[in-house]
Amino acid sequence: MAQFNGPGPRTSDNVEWLEILTYDGLRMRVGATSDRELQYTLRARDRRADIYRRLKALVDRYDLQIRTGIPDIPRRVSGDNLTALLPENGFNIAQALVGTESTCVLVLEAMVRLIPNPKARSLLVLGYPTVYDAADHVPQVMAHRPIGCEGMDDRLVKDIESIGFEREVLDVLPNGQGWLIVEFGGDSKAEADAQAAALMAELNATPNGPSREIEAHGCVAALSRQARAAAAAEDRRAMTAADRERRFDIVDAARNHEDRSWLHARESPLEVHARRTRGRCRSSLTTRSPTRGCSCRAAATTVPRRSVEG
Repeated sequence: MAQFNGPGPRTSDNVEWLEILTYDGLRMRVGATSDRELQYTLRARDRRADIYRRLKALVDRYDLQIRTGIPDIPRRVSGDNLTALLPENGFNIAQALVGTESTCVLVLEAMVRLIPNPKARSLLVLGYPTVYDAADHVPQVMAHRPIGCEGMDDRLVKDIESIGFEREVLDVLPNGQGWLIVEFGGDSKAEADAQAAALMAELNATPNGPSREIEAHGCVAALSRQARAAAAAEDRRAMTAADRERRFDIVDAARNHEDRSWLHARESPLEVHARRTRGRCRSSLTTRSPTRGCSCRAAATTVPRRSVEG
């Protein structure tokens, strides 16, 4: 939504300032820094000035690499946001810290820019033969300025069908093996529907256009259950023996309510024992060895470590 109706699509684009705590105990507020403010800060002899000097030296040293090595794309999800430290971007330490996930500082408080929430929304679901075909049509979809666009492939759908968890949600999907879920917003339902209809009209004129469903009267128009059942049956016939064995293992694990250790693959024997005994065995809380003086030795020493590929 913020890509077309706000300062930009990234979280960092919408951050004004951050109140941060460094790991050596310095608390300060950071944000965009003017040239005059930056020079004033650099002349100081405190810890804050030292941080600013080091960051300024980093940018000066790697200026060319920062300008040419970091792609300017709407959704950059890897690497630190070093371009925010360039002079033309206001030496914005707050925006540079967004996405570092507490590896540099702790964020105590944030000021962000808000944009109006649409009063009405319409959802358009587009089905394509593959997720790659869906990705090819993203620029065409984004030209209509939706407030949201997400992609999904058939792997997630097949996993839901195999496990049987909330399987009814699949009934709203149009035919395909890759999908784009596109949302439009407006001041009224008619306005939002008109935006979705404009995209549908363009897609109708496109050779090999997608199958689609559009929100109608507050709910997504669903395919018939018979059509979905037939498609699922066809997928099951195409499954290899290895696929079936793997999926049955997933179903068996999901149905096993007595032994859920497979959900806690990183638990230590002590933690598994404490969870199984629900705190009734005090030795599991007071000693490193849960079996010391414990009446449920077998439960503590036999810890299955099954894993599920997904």
